Amino acid sequence: MLSICSDWAWKIGYGNDQARLIIFDCDGVLIDSEVLSCRCLSEVLAGSGIDLGVDRALDLFLGRSTAAVLQHYAGSGQLIAEKFSTELTAKVREAFLSGLCRSPA
Repeated sequence: MLSICSDWAWKIGYGNDQARLIIFDCDGVLIDSEVLSCRCLSEVLAGSGIDLGVDRALDLFLGRSTAAVLQHYAGSGQLIAEKFSTELTAKVREAFLSGLCRSPA
């Protein structure tokens, strides 16, 4: 299962047969991306009228897929904009390109 922060890598071409090295990073060891991705999730959900702070996003969706987010809100009867997945992917990609840094040693 891919988390909401890693779905973007496959969509922009990092998941191809050319890979010569794969690094498995338990989030927070080399790079801590979950806070960034959950911040993006919170901002994109706000566009659908869902007020979800970063702390709550981490509690509910840490390590979960975009599909899990959609399923969660569908189950509670809250509608999410059709462009949600596209917006989230773009926002996470932008945040990763500009804001990812090494975790403190």
